[in-house]
Amino acid sequence: MRTRILGRTLGALCLGALLAGGMPPDARVADAALLGVGTAPDAPVADAAMRGDVAEVRALLRQGADVNAAQGDGMTALHWAAEVGGLELTEMLLYAGANPAARTRNGAYVPLHLASRAGRAAVAAALLEAGSDPDAATSTGARPLHFATQAASVETARTLLDHGADVDARDHAHAQTPLMWAASWGHVAVVALLVERGADLDAASRAEDIAARADADDEERERRNARLDAMIAFERAAAEGRQVTPEDIGVARNFDEVQAASDTAAADEDEEEEKKKEEEPDPLGYHDLVGTQGGLTPLLHAVREGHAATAEALLDGGADIDQVSAGDRTSPLLMATINGHFDLALDLLRRGADPTRTGPATPGRRRSTPPSTSSGTPSPSIPSPRRTSRRRSTSTSWSGCSKRGRIRTSAWRRPSGTWSTTSRA
Repeated sequence: MRTRILGRTLGALCLGALLAGGMPPDARVADAALLGVGTAPDAPVADAAMRGDVAEVRALLRQGADVNAAQGDGMTALHWAAEVGGLELTEMLLYAGANPAARTRNGAYVPLHLASRAGRAAVAAALLEAGSDPDAATSTGARPLHFATQAASVETARTLLDHGADVDARDHAHAQTPLMWAASWGHVAVVALLVERGADLDAASRAEDIAARADADDEERERRNARLDAMIAFERAAAEGRQVTPEDIGVARNFDEVQAASDTAAADEDEEEEKKKEEEPDPLGYHDLVGTQGGLTPLLHAVREGHAATAEALLDGGADIDQVSAGDRTSPLLMATINGHFDLALDLLRRGADPTRTGPATPGRRRSTPPSTSSGTPSPSIPSPRRTSRRRSTSTSWSGCSKRGRIRTSAWRRPSGTWSTTSRA
């Protein structure tokens, strides 16, 4: 691997020297191919559009340049017009035959994604009129409407919705809707528009079992290591000059058998070691304590970030003030309390939030151990209990919160390395 990388580096240096020497273009391409070095695609229209040079783009198109020629990352002139250009350049390229469905190599973005992310409503409208898909998805499943909400562009979001964009489209990464994006960013005006257009206030993002995912990652890592071991053994046999038997080939190909053998060997441990583990069980790890996470509604997204005005807009639109997350059953009130948004928590109480709503903790109780400063330990940005006023800390008690409520689990590691599962009275 190192040899190949070194060879490519030397090839690139040699090509640079040849180009600096004034070689003819055809000879440059030929020598680049011999050296195994790729040349940058010839996309003069895209280059001019990237600079926002409308006059140069017009001149190139009159000369017959390819309007859809893409740069190395797949960016075409229309992509650049959508992101940094303007309506004039966009319309010129579309008239010349630019493809509104062209995608980049990284992320699979179409021009409409970039126009929406930049909040260019007029450009987005021109692309939609030219046939761009209002629900085109990137490689992560994000839609133009997601990007419009991120840009806080009400006009762009309205344009997309008017052209048939799905108001409840979900991305692939976390199954979040545009309303969740808008709530997380705290863009109140966009939230109001989406609610007006019928966005689902009760929709929840994907809930993931963190422990199960960690186990799956460990299993995949073991399978990968088994594959590597088998391939290394196969290559060594070939390097030693001995004939490769069908059994060797079978071992190299059937990695599941290798993994099964590895699992059997790992399960055969000393009885004394097993007894020791039973007598002194290992403390629960982070994945075990976190459990299932996610499953947040738009209101929970807004409350987590402390966006009080956004939370008010969602509640005014009909969001359930007590709807808990699908992951760890966290209520909006508890979410606000855990993240230190105490004024928002008081607002929720005034609006009728139930302080006894079941979840991993009771809103009126705090963890007995402050966050550790050790690397890899989660630590939310919440004030120290000693710095919190008594008025705020007792507000939940005035609202009916049980003083005997206890935290069921804790994600804070004590200095001694043990884990706390309850709070002290």
